[in-house]
Formats: sequence, C-alpha cells, structure tokens
Amino acid sequence: MATAADRRFGFLLAHTRGRFVIGTVETTLGPHYYQQGYFTSNRGSMICGQFIISLGCRFDSNTKGE
Repeated sequence: MATAADRRFGFLLAHTRGRFVIGTVETTLGPHYYQQGYFTSNRGSMICGQFIISLGCRFDSNTKGE
C-alpha cells in the first residue's frame, strides 16, 4: 500500500507546505513467521525520512504440529 500527498498548512501567519510519501509491505514467510517493511519520506518545511523492517512470529496460527 502506498500514499502520496501535497498539503498546504496555515498556522497563524506562517504558511507551510508538505509533500510526503508513505508505503507499507507485509509478506508471510511460512505458517508462523512474517516480515513487514515501512517507508516514509517528507519534503517540505521539515525534511525527514525513515525505513523500518521487522520480522515477527504469529502465535495465532491454525496449523497444529507443524
């Protein structure tokens, strides 16, 4: 899933503009494990970006004895 936007904000007398992109991905690595990725980038009055990868274990799997 990905989102992109161009926003204009007005706070009292200062007007700022922000452009950002956000993306997320989740994939299954078998019956018990998964991997997630997240990316965000902001270009405007504040310039920043981050990228996160996580691995996880599912405890609610319906597979028995595997």
